[in-house]
Order: sequence, then C-alpha cells, then structure tokens
Amino acid sequence: MKTLLILLLLISTSAKSDDWSSSDTYREAAYLTLHAADWLQTRQIARGVGDRYETNVILGDHPSIEKVDTYFALTALAHVGIAYMMPSDLRSYFQYFTIIVESDYVTHNLNAGIKIKF
Repeated sequence: MKTLLILLLLISTSAKSDDWSSSDTYREAAYLTLHAADWLQTRQIARGVGDRYETNVILGDHPSIEKVDTYFALTALAHVGIAYMMPSDLRSYFQYFTIIVESDYVTHNLNAGIKIKF
C-alpha cells in the first residue's frame, strides 16, 4: 500500500499539461494526502476497530480490506485524471472542493477515535 501511495503522488506531481501549474500540483498533492489519510482510517474500520461502521454507501457498512483498497486506489487515480483533464479555469474549484470534503471526512473520523495508521 505504501508503494501505491507513493506512485499516486508521483503521478500527480509529474503530470504535464500545457496549462497545468505548480499550484495545481500542490492542490493535487494536498488532496491525495487527505485521501490517503481517509483510506487508512477506512482500513481501520474494515478491520473492525471498535464498533465503527463505514458510511460510504459504495463500500457498505463493513467492507473488506480488499474492497477498501480497490475503491481508494481507483478514486485517487480518477481524481488525478479528472483534475488533469479539466479546463484550468475550473480545476482549482474542483480541487479545493474535494480537499474540503476529504478534510471533513478525516476530521470526522479523528473525532470518532479512528486513527491514521498503516
């Protein structure tokens, strides 16, 4: 999993587009960092830590580790691809919005006692 996280970060930081800026890269890295934190927290839920359950309707209440890993890997790649393909005048709005959403998920999980750990 660590290798996959590093690969995703490298993909986002090496993306080249005529209008892709260093600010786009920083925002994408911020999103992927929060996405990885959410991923690790969701793995804790999947392991059955405490009486927690997952609220993501795609994953279901008690997803397997494999389902969690597949979902988060695919959504991370999708995010990079969507951001890369978006017009530059809309990209930052998409990135900021998804950063806020991921921040909310991670904060909610931390407040519920779900740690970020490998």
